Amino acid sequence: MATALNGNKVLSKLRKSYLLALGILILLSLAKEVITARLFDNIAINSQLINITGKQRMLSQRLVKELLLYQYSTDETTRQAHLDSLKVTYIKFKRGHNAIHFGDEAMGIPSTVKSDSIEFLISELQKPYELIDIYCAELLEAKPSAITPELINKVVSSVNKAEENYLVLSTKTTKAFAEEAVIKVNNLKTTELILFLITILIIGIEAVFIFLPLERAASNFLADNSKTQDELSLKNKELLITIKELKSANSRLLQSEIDLQETLDFTLQLKEAVKEREHQLEEAQAASKIGDFIYNVDLKEFKWSRNAGLIFGELSNKPFTNRQFYEMLSPEEWEKIELGVGKSIQSGNLETVEFSIYGSDGKYRWMKCFLKPIINNEGICVSIIGTIQDISSEFEIRTELNRAKEEAEAAAVAKSQFLSTMSHEIRTPMNAVLGFTQLLKLQNNQPELSENLNILEYSASHLLSLINDILDFSKIESGKLSFEYTEFTPNILLANILKMFQLSAEEKNIQLSLNSEVNTDKFILGDTVRLTQILTNLLGNAIKFTEKGSVVLSCKIEEETATHLTLNFSVADTGIGIPPHLTAQIFYSFTQAKAETTRKYGGTGLGLSICKRLVELQGGTIGVESIEGKGSVFYFQLQFEKGNTIIPFDLISATKPTIEQPLKPFEGKSILLVEDNAINQLVAKQFLNRWNVSYQIAVNGLEAVSMVQENAFDLILMDLQMPVMDGYTATSEIRKLGNRFATIPIIALTASVGVDLREAIKNKGLTDALSKPFIAEDLYRIIAKYLNK
Repeated sequence: MATALNGNKVLSKLRKSYLLALGILILLSLAKEVITARLFDNIAINSQLINITGKQRMLSQRLVKELLLYQYSTDETTRQAHLDSLKVTYIKFKRGHNAIHFGDEAMGIPSTVKSDSIEFLISELQKPYELIDIYCAELLEAKPSAITPELINKVVSSVNKAEENYLVLSTKTTKAFAEEAVIKVNNLKTTELILFLITILIIGIEAVFIFLPLERAASNFLADNSKTQDELSLKNKELLITIKELKSANSRLLQSEIDLQETLDFTLQLKEAVKEREHQLEEAQAASKIGDFIYNVDLKEFKWSRNAGLIFGELSNKPFTNRQFYEMLSPEEWEKIELGVGKSIQSGNLETVEFSIYGSDGKYRWMKCFLKPIINNEGICVSIIGTIQDISSEFEIRTELNRAKEEAEAAAVAKSQFLSTMSHEIRTPMNAVLGFTQLLKLQNNQPELSENLNILEYSASHLLSLINDILDFSKIESGKLSFEYTEFTPNILLANILKMFQLSAEEKNIQLSLNSEVNTDKFILGDTVRLTQILTNLLGNAIKFTEKGSVVLSCKIEEETATHLTLNFSVADTGIGIPPHLTAQIFYSFTQAKAETTRKYGGTGLGLSICKRLVELQGGTIGVESIEGKGSVFYFQLQFEKGNTIIPFDLISATKPTIEQPLKPFEGKSILLVEDNAINQLVAKQFLNRWNVSYQIAVNGLEAVSMVQENAFDLILMDLQMPVMDGYTATSEIRKLGNRFATIPIIALTASVGVDLREAIKNKGLTDALSKPFIAEDLYRIIAKYLNK
């Protein structure tokens, strides 16, 4: 026990001696660091003072520059800008001076620290600074008119003086600071040497008087020291505790081994499940002709699945390589893939690419590839995962569909061209038939021929209506029918349409009437041509299938808002009616209620089908209510936008057409008729002669262009299809002549009714158009429209 106590005393003394020596060394080191830091702080402050004095020189030079620019500027805006810059520079100059003189913590110069060697230099700046402060304050506070050259010269002089002082201060300060720095560095070296010698001395004293005696005492203690029974017992207890802890740790280790084995077993099961799942996925991909891949963006390499190789025609079991893939691609197809990969990386979205390959089995294949970028935490695309699918069958089907579509479109174009050509070929002789029929009726003085002429005119008109129905049906089926919206008054349009059937109704002794609820003084926007076509067809059918009784054309307001008007049109007759089971199919193409209807009344069965499509294309609905043997009511609804025009009632009354409008002559007017068909020339000449019109005839467009330049015509009637030069080209050449030729009315006389005819007439410089065959009233009306302006 005594030995242990002695050992403890020795260790206690050793600790105290060690702590004492360590404390002394720490104090000496701290003293050294404090002295060094203070020296460098002084050097830093001195450097900042030098820096500020240099800046003060630059600011003083800038003050002089802004003053001179202000003095010699003539533009007021520029002068104000230099004055504002002078104010900012002056504020910086003032702050720098105060920092040198009084200190500024923000600028790195403490107010409590000053260098004694430059104190006298700083005082030399005070007087020129006070002058600068006074003059600058006076200049900045003065009105522009009060800033005189004398004031500016005072400021410049004071600033120049300050600049000289700052130059002297900067030079002297730099020299003084350098001398101070040398002295302080030498003092620091001396101080460090003294502290080092003191440290060596203290360490020697401690070694002689403390560590050596302690070393001898420790050696004696270790030589005489032996373990006592108490110490052995204590060690045994500690050993027993350690053994118990080892047994407990061993038990835990055994349990961990059991848990690890279970984890390994579960991992193996999971691997088997994943393997089975991968096998199922591979089978599904093989059945669907789908493979997958990973594209490494950095290496620019694909890693393909086995199914991908099978899709590409690779029959071996070896992994499919990038080299094999590249060999299957043409440069154009590889460019498609590179473009898709680039888009996927740039957008970060799923991209699709279709390309073709020449497989290793010698077959061409079309592939569809889906690319999905993988983005890391930095937002960079590191790889792309995707699938590849063989779409060769789909591509072949698509190709066949496109080919069939092109063939169908070509057939539609051929059909349209055929109908247009046939229309032109039929309408040209029809123009002569109708024209000469009207001339014969006007010249006929024999009552026994009147009925025959009427039958001839009716037959020709009926044949023309059949042609028009077939052409309209063709336009609708091709989807190229267009609508042109203009302002019109419903009541005037309905009255004009009714007048067209007045004679037919009187011949059959049928009462024809109009019942309208629409105001007579407002306009609406709509396609009057198509609306007239619908109502004309319905009224024509009503009169055709009615032997006695009445036909009533009605127009009612279904709904009205601030901007739109919905109208309900109906045509009611007391005719033969329609059987109930046939009303649903009456609007089908080429359909009549009964087979004998066509034989008895004629017609193609297209009229109602065309009406239905025209109504639906304008967003309306059409229907019929009928009782067999008692009559029918055909009705439809259309929505119109309200117009802005309002006309007085007396003008409406004056514009209502009469049944027989007299044809007024056009004396003093000159017309050029451009027509290559001799019969059509003869028809037009007969009408023009009756109206006392002066005219000349050109047989082609080239001749028309020449005659227009040699004669002053008031109007040109232009056929469109002619040899040498057609009507479109002739119109364009006439318009190029300029002056009056740019505005002369040019009316197209055409037997063509192609889908794009109306648009072509607008774009080619024609003023208006009249379709062949035409009747005398139509020709008169369009001539009067432009000659009576």
